[in-house]
Amino acid sequence: MRAKKLERPIRPSQAEKLGFRALAETSRKSALEAFFAFYGLKPRDVALSLGVHPSRVCQIMRQDTAPEMHVKALSDDVGVPDFLLPSPSSRGRAA
Repeated sequence: MRAKKLERPIRPSQAEKLGFRALAETSRKSALEAFFAFYGLKPRDVALSLGVHPSRVCQIMRQDTAPEMHVKALSDDVGVPDFLLPSPSSRGRAA
């Protein structure tokens, strides 16, 4: 199955955000995985939208920090709520 490029960012409803926020209180990583699963996103779909390799998306999901440009792209281009994202690191600063 081929990766699908996101046509527009996901815009979760307020109720959906509350559910993911509650899950994020126990584990941000699990909540981010649940967010992807809920919207039918696979790492390769997100990678295509970010212009990175799917393994990079998996690393971002597992780590507590990620390059600022990737965190910004996940928020702006994919629509991931900020509270599900890793903290931005100084590596890969957005211009």
